[in-house]
Amino acid sequence: FPVTIAYLFFQNTWIEVKDYAGSQLPTLSKLNTGKSVLNPGGGSFTIEFHLFVPRQSNGLQVLCQKASSTTQGINIMLLPNTGANECFLHFSVVSGSNFLQTSASLVKGQFNHFAATFNRQLGNNRLEIYRDTALVSSSPSSLNLGSLDIESSPLIIGSGTSAILGTTT
Repeated sequence: FPVTIAYLFFQNTWIEVKDYAGSQLPTLSKLNTGKSVLNPGGGSFTIEFHLFVPRQSNGLQVLCQKASSTTQGINIMLLPNTGANECFLHFSVVSGSNFLQTSASLVKGQFNHFAATFNRQLGNNRLEIYRDTALVSSSPSSLNLGSLDIESSPLIIGSGTSAILGTTT
């Protein structure tokens, strides 16, 4: 069986996914309505990925973002760290002046598997970060943020704009 093992190396490059059904190839698309397919609306969602951070100092790096402004969206980023062994993955969801956030450590120099979840099950409404299938971090507070106004915003992987970290950055 053929096997492909590959990864993306983001250095001055990124991926932008237009969130419109059929936006790239409308004549070939089974669904070419032009409606958003990535917007979570008012439901739960999970973003899952493997991440390798080199054993060196790192700055603030937006890894994944779907946001209409600095006060409306979903952000996954690395927090600045001068150490060579670990740094912190930060996950936030922002809606106006309301936001949820949580962070989890990761080991530099190896691949880490993460699942960042906004768990909107009844009575929960928390952000959760799973590393290697184990829950390692949960937002300290619970908050019903309602539907996010990010329907027409692209999903950007490997880059992003300034985002909310409890205060504007």
